[in-house]
Amino acid sequence: MAGNAPIGLATGSWSVITGTANFTDATSATTTVTGLSVGTNTLQWTIDNGACGLSSDLMIVTVFDSNQANAAAGPDQQICIPDVPNQVAMVGNAITFPAVGTWTLVSGAGTILDPNDPNTVITGLAVGTNVFQWTILNGPCANGNTNDQVTITVFDAGIAAADAGPDQELCTPTSSTVMAGSTIAFPAVGTWTVVQGAGVTIVSPNSPTTQVTGLQVGETILRWAVDNGVCAAPSADTVSVFLFDANNPNANAGADQELCILTTASVLVGSAITFPATGTWTVIAGSGVFSDPNAAFTNLSGYSIGVNLYTWTVDNGPCANGITTDTVRVTVYDNTNLVSNAGPDQEYCTPDDAATLDGSELNLPATGLWTLLNGTAIITDATDPNTTVTGLGIGINTFNWRVDNGPCINGITNDQVSILVFDATNPAADAGPDQELCTPNTSTVMAGSNLITPATGTWTLISGQGTIADASSPTSAITNLAIGENVFEWTVSNGPCANPLTTDQVSIFVFDEFNPIANAGPDQEICTPVVNATLAGSAITFPAQGTWTLVSGQGTIADPNDPATTVSNLAVGENIFEWTVSNGPCANGLTTDQVSIFLFDGTNANAEAGPDQELCTPNLSTTLAGNAPIFPAAGSWTLVSGQGDITDPTDPNSGVTNLAVGENVFAWTVDNGPCTNGITTDQVSIFVFDEFNPIADAGPDQELCAPDNSTTLAGSTVIFPASGLWTVVSGTATSSIPPIPTPRSPIWWW
Repeated sequence: MAGNAPIGLATGSWSVITGTANFTDATSATTTVTGLSVGTNTLQWTIDNGACGLSSDLMIVTVFDSNQANAAAGPDQQICIPDVPNQVAMVGNAITFPAVGTWTLVSGAGTILDPNDPNTVITGLAVGTNVFQWTILNGPCANGNTNDQVTITVFDAGIAAADAGPDQELCTPTSSTVMAGSTIAFPAVGTWTVVQGAGVTIVSPNSPTTQVTGLQVGETILRWAVDNGVCAAPSADTVSVFLFDANNPNANAGADQELCILTTASVLVGSAITFPATGTWTVIAGSGVFSDPNAAFTNLSGYSIGVNLYTWTVDNGPCANGITTDTVRVTVYDNTNLVSNAGPDQEYCTPDDAATLDGSELNLPATGLWTLLNGTAIITDATDPNTTVTGLGIGINTFNWRVDNGPCINGITNDQVSILVFDATNPAADAGPDQELCTPNTSTVMAGSNLITPATGTWTLISGQGTIADASSPTSAITNLAIGENVFEWTVSNGPCANPLTTDQVSIFVFDEFNPIANAGPDQEICTPVVNATLAGSAITFPAQGTWTLVSGQGTIADPNDPATTVSNLAVGENIFEWTVSNGPCANGLTTDQVSIFLFDGTNANAEAGPDQELCTPNLSTTLAGNAPIFPAAGSWTLVSGQGDITDPTDPNSGVTNLAVGENVFAWTVDNGPCTNGITTDQVSIFVFDEFNPIADAGPDQELCAPDNSTTLAGSTVIFPASGLWTVVSGTATSSIPPIPTPRSPIWWW
């Protein structure tokens, strides 16, 4: 204890006023006390100061219970107003004095009737969450200050049951919306969940007006659940959000159909729909039964002959193409309708230009239609089988009568009729000018007279060879022509006009590129009295042509176009004939060659070279004197020996120069062709003497001694043709004298 100590003779003593206590020394101011009880223990310290009197003081020793539980505010509570009074009794845990418990309002509202009563009543609670705290102060114990909170949730019985709001319709590209769930007041809780749909995101699942994103085309079902605590069982409602596809096709009832009465059922093919879009079939005209009026593909039966109209209506919600419709026509035909027959072809000649058509009759609903396929005309009534046509043009006017009997076995049939209007002025046949070609080209284009349709022309091969590419074309190509003349005929037929059939022919000459160029043959030589010859010109390949002409001389040509013709009455001399070959357009189109027929005179003299001649230097030239030949005989000078330049070897009187000293021998040869004296020759010598030849000198006298009786003479030399001659003037002598003695001959006289 901590009492004040007495002084002097004064004494002190402790006593228990309330509670319990055991003093170790009740008279000691600082005694130890034990046995204190939990709660408030009031102890008194009294000092007896004798005659001075008594004094005392109280002290309280508060003993807190260490076993006191921590604060526990009790379980959360829920009430529903006004179904029950707006109050609750708290359930805080009990406290052991001197611990103190206290209720305080943390949030919300409420009146605490006894803040220190664990089981106090609280009134005036607010709808919602009201949080109260129970705090226990347990003095110096380890859990001296503990607290706990309790939530009193007050639900409003006036909160309506869950309502998810009206169904919604949206259109892409929108993929989100705002919900319209029923309003809730806290602490009631509303929760959105996805019942159907993929990829959907609920932005605020507990908000009645949450945004929903990620909506897919189709139906998304959302559930709005409201939990109002103790007021009622949880409620829920669903809402459908229909997202329509902006790309959903507009209504298309499909292609019109044509059926034959024999067919008893068909299928309608409306445009596909993307849910939640819907489609509906309805009968507009005629009759019909749909197996499923809302299916795009539905079976159809019960239709009637004629035109049946059905409408396909597509409802695509709030999209731009929200309501669209389309109608399909189902036409049912009668299978007994006749097939098309346009009637017989007709022919007219100008100036006629009108006709009446004769098409087959129709059974409804089959339709017929005249169309002009080519030509010109005005059709009075294109749907009338027996309509008139006027303004027919010259040519082939072809009309088609088309009968449409739908899908029956004779559904679409066509027949054509031609009305041929011939031109009275169509030209008569003209096959065109003759043509010339050269191999390897064996093709050409014809040039027949033009045709005014419907007049027709026809090429035919009359002779020769050739392939006609288009026998009816005036300008047809012709191939595979043969070398020679190929004759074609052009026949023109002009129908009922006054000049109905005319013809004309044309020749195509194909020349041979290999036809030889002109060759007049080898020159010929003949001798009188023969004055005829046979020519030998190069052969020709028809249509090439050769022609002989007399260029010079004389002669009569028996057949100028015969390569081997005879010619007569030839003149002595050279008779020149020319062979001309015309090979059309070929590269060797016109070639010529000449041949000479030499007629030699059988009386022409043999060669005579003339008398020998002697010259003396310095003269080294002379004139020869051969006999003149009769042309075509020819003479020719040649040097046989010696030396000399012949001025003109063919001139009988040719000059010769540069003769050599000595004997120069020339031969005159006359060629008289094939005559008996065909080749004759004669020679002439030209002796050229040397002006410097020494005069005669017999040499020095000689003396001999018998019996030696021979010697060699020493006469002066001679230059041929000069000659020396020894003779015996006196005495006797014998000598071997050569034909031309030499200076050394043993002759006595020189």
